[in-house]
Amino acid sequence: MEWVKRERPAYKIVLSFFSPSGYEVRKDYALADYVCYLPADTPSNARNFAELLRPDIVVYAKYEFWHYFIHAFKTTGARQYAVSSVFRESHRFFKWYGGFFRKDLMCLDKIFVQDSHSKDLLNSIGIESEVAGDTRFDRVAVLAEQAIDFPEIRNFAAGRRIIIAGSSWSPEEERITRVINDNKLKNVCWIFAPHDISPAHLSSLEEELQVRHVRYSKFQPEIDASVMIIDNIGMLMSLYRLADVAIIGGGFTGKLHNILEPAAFGVPVLFGPKHHRFHEAREMIEAGGAIEFNHDLAERLDVLFKDQWQLQSMSNSAREFVQQHIGATKKIVESVFN
Repeated sequence: MEWVKRERPAYKIVLSFFSPSGYEVRKDYALADYVCYLPADTPSNARNFAELLRPDIVVYAKYEFWHYFIHAFKTTGARQYAVSSVFRESHRFFKWYGGFFRKDLMCLDKIFVQDSHSKDLLNSIGIESEVAGDTRFDRVAVLAEQAIDFPEIRNFAAGRRIIIAGSSWSPEEERITRVINDNKLKNVCWIFAPHDISPAHLSSLEEELQVRHVRYSKFQPEIDASVMIIDNIGMLMSLYRLADVAIIGGGFTGKLHNILEPAAFGVPVLFGPKHHRFHEAREMIEAGGAIEFNHDLAERLDVLFKDQWQLQSMSNSAREFVQQHIGATKKIVESVFN
């Protein structure tokens, strides 16, 4: 979208989301002319939406294959593309009953996949695709350059190492609070940026902490605490620039959050064991920029902080991992706007 607004400013952009977690963060996104929820994927909704918009180009991100919308936009003559897609053998398209769903993919003008394995799977069912990579790498690299500084949080850290729990859920928070309450890691401050910032969840997190803590919205310079809880949405990406280590949520539920954001700043990343659906997690571990943890979090962190060489090596590997995967956006826009 940034490329379109810069290079093709005459285009109008409608940005849609299916879930509140995406919509709430981007509902005021300046580069979109209109931001909305995607209506439920029904024949009438899709037909009305397509007729109302009549777009020239429709782009689906990753796994957003909406059956009725795809066919409705095809009827209106829109060119349709899937970008940053990843396919696995378990997906419905490759099952014995997948013929119905394969027709959706056949309606797309082109599918840009992240890896060669996805391309091979599509080839096996007679669908062409192009390996372009993941546009998220380009995005996080740009965001890292635009990151905002938070001097008040630098002052809060006061020379201590900073561990950020980004988009954390209860399983990560339980393990992290156990480490915090044991108080065996010295000269460390902790910053929670929970995925769920509802009053009930924040209160529950605070109840588990046995050390002094403060919410960001209530922080004052004179407050002495070892834990800060970010009680808003929108700061996390920039916060990573301050981190020595990032612990990313979702690795205990199979819904791992964005591990590329901290990596773009050269921050070593830790996450839970259920990351097999996210090939970037496996690749970052292999590259040396990430570590899997479970109930051994304290030991993992202790080793890192006692071995400065390993910490720096992980930092370099995380940053290089992102840099080596930049370029998907260029490939896609050159093809779509050729």
